[in-house]
Amino acid sequence: LVAVNDLSFHLQPGDIFGFIGPNGAGKTTTMRIIATLHAPTSGTALVNGIDAVTYPVEVREMIGYMPDSFGVYEDVRTWEYLDFFAAAYRVPKSQRAHIIDDVLALTDLLVKKDAYVHTLSRGMKQRLCLAKTLVHDPKLLILDEPASGLDPRARFELKELLKELRNMGKTIIISSHILPELSDFCNKIGIVERGTLKLFGAVDEILAQLSGGSSLEIRLAEEDAYDRAADELRALPGVKTVVVDDRVLQVKFDPAQVAQYLFVTTLVQSGYRVETCSECRMNLEDVFMSVTQGAVQ
Repeated sequence: LVAVNDLSFHLQPGDIFGFIGPNGAGKTTTMRIIATLHAPTSGTALVNGIDAVTYPVEVREMIGYMPDSFGVYEDVRTWEYLDFFAAAYRVPKSQRAHIIDDVLALTDLLVKKDAYVHTLSRGMKQRLCLAKTLVHDPKLLILDEPASGLDPRARFELKELLKELRNMGKTIIISSHILPELSDFCNKIGIVERGTLKLFGAVDEILAQLSGGSSLEIRLAEEDAYDRAADELRALPGVKTVVVDDRVLQVKFDPAQVAQYLFVTTLVQSGYRVETCSECRMNLEDVFMSVTQGAVQ
């Protein structure tokens, strides 16, 4: 079984890369190779220009890795947990207290500094594990399903934290199955299936490329007017398709040839009562479904 097949991508400082794929697609294997925990049978990973296979120790100093199933020591206090990892990363003892306070403040855990780890909620433990990956100020963060099992508020707080880390110039690789949320803060995405990278690039460019134009949904007050209205809209230049589905006119068009307002203007001038008109944008779920085939390893 080839878990990762000739997969290649390049990221810049400040990029948040959403790594998307079904279970067993090769995401975790790829992330573990970058994190120097798996040796690839061929190829390599370069972190800030340093080969992760040839110089793993040097690369580990530049990365913070948060696995999908992280372990925490239950019978220690929060600051002791972070102090242990800071020592493991050879952070000077004189600097540890200040750094621990900084990462606790960044992850909004300062009030839990003296609390035992076993008293923390799942969301707090998740943030503590992220704080642990930050104690040595890594350039690259590798986060495998960091939002798994979190409630909506905790996921929102995590999203805001990732934006703050991006503004600090860190490069972030994040895998997740919560696709709508990834589009809120990722500027690049990659979709992998059966170990092969199907798609990679900037989110906005991919959405524009795959959508093939713009789309509107128009709802009318008259239930019996949809077919006639659809015929009128099809006659407009630049209109690709008009479909009537569940009392909604779904219009796909080329924005270079026809402006959005012309659709409403045409319908109103023809005597139709337009209740709503909204733009439909392709999202990451649409991209994922169009690119993948549901194949598993």
